[in-house]
Amino acid sequence: MENLLKCTELKLQAHNKGISAVEIKDHKLMLSKNREFILVGGKFPRLREKAAPVHRLEEALTLLKQL
Repeated sequence: MENLLKCTELKLQAHNKGISAVEIKDHKLMLSKNREFILVGGKFPRLREKAAPVHRLEEALTLLKQL
């Protein structure tokens, strides 16, 4: 249940920032806006590999807020 709430919060924050798609793949946070990926320093933001799913969602939310 907690993961579902974090996913919803992540989607709402992304929408507020004009981001159309959010994907976490291979420990990378992949965000797109106007069909173009948002890169930080030419790369996708990285998430900690060993973190539990709920912690990765929290980390993704923190990174999204920093954009």
